[in-house]
Amino acid sequence: MNAPLSAPADLLRLRDHLSSICAPLDEARHLPGDVYSSKEIFALEKEKIFRKHWLCVARVEELSKVGDYLTIRIVGEPVVVAREAEGDAGFAVFRNQCTHRGVEVAFGEGNAKQFQCPYHAWTFDIGGRLLGAPLMKESKVDLTKCDLPRLQFAVWRGWIFATLDPNPQPFADYIGQYEKYLWWYPTDKCKLAMKKVIHVGANWKFLVENLLDFYHASTVHKSTFGKQYKLGNKPLPAHCEKNGAFFLEWDASMRPTDPKLGFFSSLPWLQDRAVTATRGFLFPNMQMSAIDSLRMWSMWPVSETQTDVVGYFILPEESFRAQDFASQVKKFDAFSETFLAEDKVALESLQVMANSDSFKGGPLSRYEIGIHHLLNHYVDVITS
Repeated sequence: MNAPLSAPADLLRLRDHLSSICAPLDEARHLPGDVYSSKEIFALEKEKIFRKHWLCVARVEELSKVGDYLTIRIVGEPVVVAREAEGDAGFAVFRNQCTHRGVEVAFGEGNAKQFQCPYHAWTFDIGGRLLGAPLMKESKVDLTKCDLPRLQFAVWRGWIFATLDPNPQPFADYIGQYEKYLWWYPTDKCKLAMKKVIHVGANWKFLVENLLDFYHASTVHKSTFGKQYKLGNKPLPAHCEKNGAFFLEWDASMRPTDPKLGFFSSLPWLQDRAVTATRGFLFPNMQMSAIDSLRMWSMWPVSETQTDVVGYFILPEESFRAQDFASQVKKFDAFSETFLAEDKVALESLQVMANSDSFKGGPLSRYEIGIHHLLNHYVDVITS
C-alpha cells in the first residue's frame, strides 16, 4: 500500500486489501501487517476517524478551578482544554495555535489567567480570546476575528469530549445510543484516584485490539492475573453494536478469583447483581471497565508506529475515606505497572511483525469477537 489513498478506486482497492477480516468470525483472518505500519493508511485514519469523531479529552476534576488548563495533541493537532467559568458549560476547548504564525501558546498543564505566544507575544485569555497583539496598530486586518479557533465540546458523566469536526454528529445522538449499556459506569458520581500516561511503540489499533482481546490474558498476564482468568467454555456475553461499540457483562463464574486482585471494595452498584465485572468500548479509542474500580483507557496515535495511552482510575467518593486508601492506590499502581509492562512487550513485538512484508494475519479465536467487531467497523469507516 505505497500509493496515496484518496480516490474512490483507491478506497475500493483498500477494502479488498482488508477483506480478510470481513468474513464471519469463524472464517475471518486478522488484518495484514501493513495496516499497522503504512503512512498512507495512517493519514486516512487521521482524516476519516480522528478528525471526525467525538473524542474524550479530559476529566472534569483535572480542571476544577477557573484558570486550570491542560494541553493535548489529537493526531498532531495541538489543543487546549481550559476552565474559564464554573459549571459544565464553563469549559473551553480550542486550537493551541497562535492566530499570527501558529506557534503553540500553552504548554503542559497548570493554572493561568492568560496565554502569551512565545514568538511575538500575542496574548489570549484563558478561553482563547485575543487580548493584545503588540505593534499591530497599523494592520488593517480585523484583529477581533483572531481569537484561537474553538472546538465543539460536551460534558458526559464527568468526562469532557471534543471534536475537530466543525459539523459533527450531535453529541446527544452519539452518546445516547450507548446509554442503556453504560448503567455500570456512573463516573459523574465518582472521583479520579490516579492517572497514568504510557508511551508504546506500536500502532494505536494494536492497543485498542489488546483491550478487547480476552484470548491473550492467560498467557501474556500469567505472572499477574492470567492464572486466575476463567473464560470457560461459554461464548463471551458480548453486545456488538453499531458504530463499533462493544459491551460485555461478566458473571461471577468468569471472574478472576484471586483475592489479592481486589485492591478496593466492590463497587456499590454491582454488589447485589449477578454482573460482577463489565467492559465497554466506544469507537474509536475509548475503553472502559468496572471491577473494584472504574477504569478508562484512551489511545492517542502519535504516528503510525507510536501511541500514547492515557489511563484513568476512578472510585466512589466513599473509597477515598478509607484509612488505607493511599497504600491501596500505591499497591494498585505497582500492579498496573506490571501488567502494562507485560502488554507493552507483546504490543511492540506486534509492531515489528507489522513492518515485515512476509506476515499474513492468522485466524481469529472466538475470544477475539471484540476485535472482529471493531475492525469490521474500522474497515467500513476508512473505506467509505
